[in-house]
Amino acid sequence: MVCDQFQDKIFGKTIMFSHKPVVWNGEYDINIHGHFHNVNPNRHEKELVAIKNGYQKLLALEYTNYMPVTLEKFIVGKA
Repeated sequence: MVCDQFQDKIFGKTIMFSHKPVVWNGEYDINIHGHFHNVNPNRHEKELVAIKNGYQKLLALEYTNYMPVTLEKFIVGKA
């Protein structure tokens, strides 16, 4: 089964998982997304830049040296 996005309550936070960033609607604490990878920010789609907010967190394998990271470490910013 494939979906555009889903959310779950983990480590006391409501996390929205998505490929592209999601508009903050007050229903999640963190939006973990990919899509941008390590592309120069000047090349990001304008409509996605327009919805950028402090609730979004980019998970790009290029920034993890293609190594797995634990969700807990990623959420608290130690990965």
